[in-house]
Amino acid sequence: MEHRKAIGFVVTSTFAFALMAACVKSAKRLPFIEIVFMRGFIGLLFMLVFVPFARASFWGKRRKPLLVRAFAGVCALCLHFYAITHLPLATAMFLGQTSPLLVVMMATFFLKEKVTPAILGMILLGFFGTALLLQPDFYENPSACIAGLASGFFAAIAMIAIRYVGKAESALTSIFYFVLITAITTAPVALPIFVPPTPLEWLALVGIGFFSFLGQVWLTGAFRIGPASSVTAFVYLTPVFSYVLGYVFWGETLTLLANIGAVIIVLSGIGLSFLARGIKGNIV
Repeated sequence: MEHRKAIGFVVTSTFAFALMAACVKSAKRLPFIEIVFMRGFIGLLFMLVFVPFARASFWGKRRKPLLVRAFAGVCALCLHFYAITHLPLATAMFLGQTSPLLVVMMATFFLKEKVTPAILGMILLGFFGTALLLQPDFYENPSACIAGLASGFFAAIAMIAIRYVGKAESALTSIFYFVLITAITTAPVALPIFVPPTPLEWLALVGIGFFSFLGQVWLTGAFRIGPASSVTAFVYLTPVFSYVLGYVFWGETLTLLANIGAVIIVLSGIGLSFLARGIKGNIV
């Protein structure tokens, strides 16, 4: 029952994150670090209301992994937003979603989950798809492509930290740490170069905070109650939704090789989910 509930959380979070990414794309005139800061600041305002309302703890008990999750999340967010503002929306989202592949690899060391040869094969297949996806964007904008890949690495660390915390802390506590650290660490860079947003950009910024809040609540809840290696494949719905939004609103399309790579990434993730179904994520 908890496994199905975790998958339900992941699926609903993916659409929220796709809408968040579309809002980021809409505000790309602004410096990306300003968008990151506003994401943290607006998210913090949400949390100051919802944490007391849900009778959750602001600071929690397992503070070390919560801080690891927060700082890794900030790194992932900065890199991810930079990629979104410089690459086609679908490409940036698929690159960011390499994190599930890395989660399974890291789970071997941190959560004592076993990685079989078949699972390893799926991971390698996923990275092969990533290589195809990068054609030809890597040659046109290598920094954005590297940022997208790096965001997946830091997101994987954040996911492992969430799983490490497990049910010991509320999902809202974990998110509060994240938005607080985001706002604090990016303010010194973002505020001196702050560009006043237009009314539509303000709407997009609020949308980023709102949809991120919904997506994080559901995603954090999923990783708290479900095995890390069993639910991650469903995260691939985010770039699929983003692909549709990018085409509808910005007319973005991918090359044939990039499309093949995207399909391979999705299939490897789905295959990984089936192969890892019986693995239990034990907390160290």
